[in-house]
Amino acid sequence: MYRLYELDEPILFSNTGRLHYVNFHMFEKDWKKGTEHSHQICEIFFCIKGKGVFSVQGQQIPISTSDFVFVDPLVKHTEWSSREAPLEYICLGISGLRLLHSRGRDGYFSSSFQDSSELILAGLSSLVAELSTRNQGYEEMCSHIMSVLLLYLKRKTTLVDAARTPSVSSDNYMIQWVHQYLEDNYTKDVNLDALAEKIRINKYSLIRNFQKLYGVTPIEYALTLRFREAKVMLKNTDHPIFQIAMHLGFSSPNYFSQCFQRREGMSPSEFRLRSRRQTRK
Repeated sequence: MYRLYELDEPILFSNTGRLHYVNFHMFEKDWKKGTEHSHQICEIFFCIKGKGVFSVQGQQIPISTSDFVFVDPLVKHTEWSSREAPLEYICLGISGLRLLHSRGRDGYFSSSFQDSSELILAGLSSLVAELSTRNQGYEEMCSHIMSVLLLYLKRKTTLVDAARTPSVSSDNYMIQWVHQYLEDNYTKDVNLDALAEKIRINKYSLIRNFQKLYGVTPIEYALTLRFREAKVMLKNTDHPIFQIAMHLGFSSPNYFSQCFQRREGMSPSEFRLRSRRQTRK
């Protein structure tokens, strides 16, 4: 069962915090592992029943009743449920807040709300009820409820208003979004004009800011990802060169071989042969 309560206009609940959506998810018998993904805003998962696993930043975190996980923007994550005790959770999508740090881990925080479970569950239940009915004044009610939840979370975590975070600017968030987009779509043609339009800056500002943050241009980064994947496929599969070239989005096998030769100092076939010889040693 899945229910999404999405807001046309986010609800302000602190100096910078805004609530964008609330969703309720209950895993059923045909449950399956979710697809790893990320968002441009924060998410807070409150486990209200059952057991499962939350996967974030390569870490697998067991979760059960009265646990919560806070995930920063652009951090990849997914979750799955135990068959014996199906997972139920409520997720809040919010913006305007960020973790300064989280026990040495960057981008997420997990803990338990067992010490205030009545307060948290009452607040979450009220949020769902208000967004279900949307009676007069529901925005103000949701704002008050979120303010209480935020005060509790600030006691447990290192949450701050995003606008006050010295190390991360809103511009960097957008450039990080482009970085994540390239990670997920490096086999496709990179249209810098379209990406720049999505984050509402001009193409040259995108290139300059991306290079400042990551040390390479967006095109060069996408190529780096392509050739990294090419080397993995050449080393570990028997796929023909033309098939690898097509998979990675090159216009022709010859163009792929030429680019690979310039970049690696050897042809794809020679790289495959050398890497397999080294493996057999």
